[in-house]
Amino acid sequence: MFDCERNKFVNPEREALPIGNYALISGEALPDLLRRGFDDEENPANEPCELEDGKRYYVTRLWPIGKSAEVSFSQLGETKKIAFRSGLKIEARIFAGEGSYAANFSRYQEWIKVERLPLLCLAVPFGSFEEPASMLRRKFQVRVGEQITEGIWEKRHEDEHQEFYVWRWIAEPQPRKKVSVSIKAPDLGIGFDYQIEMLQPKPKLADCWQNLPGAFLPWCLLAQPVAGMKEGMKWQDLLLAREAIAPSGFLSRYHLREYVNCGLLIYRGHSWMIAEARAVIESFAGNKFWLNYCGNPALLWAMFRHLHSQFPDSLPVIEVVNQRGELPFLQMDWQETQRAAVLKYLQTHHVPIVSNLWRP
Repeated sequence: MFDCERNKFVNPEREALPIGNYALISGEALPDLLRRGFDDEENPANEPCELEDGKRYYVTRLWPIGKSAEVSFSQLGETKKIAFRSGLKIEARIFAGEGSYAANFSRYQEWIKVERLPLLCLAVPFGSFEEPASMLRRKFQVRVGEQITEGIWEKRHEDEHQEFYVWRWIAEPQPRKKVSVSIKAPDLGIGFDYQIEMLQPKPKLADCWQNLPGAFLPWCLLAQPVAGMKEGMKWQDLLLAREAIAPSGFLSRYHLREYVNCGLLIYRGHSWMIAEARAVIESFAGNKFWLNYCGNPALLWAMFRHLHSQFPDSLPVIEVVNQRGELPFLQMDWQETQRAAVLKYLQTHHVPIVSNLWRP
């Protein structure tokens, strides 16, 4: 068993390992090989390979698709079983918003500009506390500026390992324009700040985003201005973000790899990050044009806010295009009279206009 993330072989006698990417290597094809919680479409079992001297060996790559997995096989007449589990701990996160609000923010230096207070979340492994809800209320402080706010940690849902809580304000504060929002649990050594600038909401702008995240969920997750995520998000980070933002959303390693192959994402150090955005403009009858877009959705939100002053009643609803066999992207139906303003914004923010989203 080879640990592909840490680049070392692991003790084959272990019955439990941390969740991660592994390769099972054997001199003979392993009989009765069964995998649960691993990607078996892109990674077939007992894939034959050859050394330089022509000697054949077999590799089964173990790419997890969840937070737990298991592999079993026969070895020397005995059944060997290895469980893979996440080394879970209490995690606090602050996201821009949930559901269709997940990408409704823009960044200026260290400040995150938002129209709504951010989504505060905790992931708590089972068994951490006897009474999680009351313990979270005592241990975790939520502050807006220097003020401790009133609210409750409300359980959202759970998986096989942990429970997920979101903060519900009892009386939502009305912070000044620039302020720090924080989650702190000094006794547990947990806490970080989130610098926000509150913006005045634009009428009807939320209606334009009603279809997101949908199949565009990976981009909404990777766009999050989460503390400590400047170097990208690992698979476990993406899973945690999904649980908070869109628990029923579909997250695919295959789509992530394909976006990387197109040059839109970067995969480095087992982390994904956004590389660039691209747009395609197509004219059609009725003095309108399509804007097809793939990239950071937060850039579009900033563009919609910018154009709202010019076109307050005619901003398009963003559609998530998810056709079978193709990568998801966003599509907008704009008026021809809006073309110059749209083009100027995209060009100012270094979004290339291309003929094909999947080729630079």
